[in-house]
Amino acid sequence: MLRDEDEGQQLAGLTELCEYLSISTEDTLAAFPTEQVVPLLVGAAGRPRLRQSRAALRAAHAIMVILSRVLQLCRGAARDA
Repeated sequence: MLRDEDEGQQLAGLTELCEYLSISTEDTLAAFPTEQVVPLLVGAAGRPRLRQSRAALRAAHAIMVILSRVLQLCRGAARDA
């Protein structure tokens, strides 16, 4: 849906992604196709439609928050080793 040219479908996909990411953990993001999704989010964030841009940025932010927790866990594990 993120690649869909229809703005309504794209917004629906972004909204669904935001909802999924809001309940995601480090474990669920491990199986998430981050490398494929982030470029799509960047593209959607650069579009002139405010609602799509805002949803894309919200999803990208959620990914960054989860990844920062992963980094903190890795750093903590490295210190404890």
